[in-house]
Amino acid sequence: MDEKNSVVVRVFGQEYSISGSIPREQIMKLADMVDQRMKEVAESYKGSISSVAVLAAMNLAGELTEREDMVGQVKDMNDKLAEAQRYNDVLRVRIDELNKALENSKNAPEESQKLIRELEAKCRDVESSFFDIQMENIHLKNELEALRKQLR
Repeated sequence: MDEKNSVVVRVFGQEYSISGSIPREQIMKLADMVDQRMKEVAESYKGSISSVAVLAAMNLAGELTEREDMVGQVKDMNDKLAEAQRYNDVLRVRIDELNKALENSKNAPEESQKLIRELEAKCRDVESSFFDIQMENIHLKNELEALRKQLR
């Protein structure tokens, strides 16, 4: 259960006994704010104490509303900032991917030339093997022809 704090405060020349669950220092600070606002209103408005109090309360309520609006705007800005940070993170990842792709593309001509050299070497091996097979085929044809001649 909340502990009640009581304090006697002076607002616009009158004493009031105030109790609440907030700290005594805060109650006194709030009373000072109301007292100050009532004095400001009374400088430009010469009416009854209750009228001055209502106008001071309206001024304070207006300021409170403005601050609540500002808090709402700050929350909206924080939400937008968080969204921008998420988008920024996505962009950073994409930039890293593009930088890696760029780095790989710089190596591509060198790697392509190496692959071309390897394929050319394999092609020479195949051509050489094909030549060897053709020579063996000619040799076998000659042997076959020689054997046919012997059999006749």
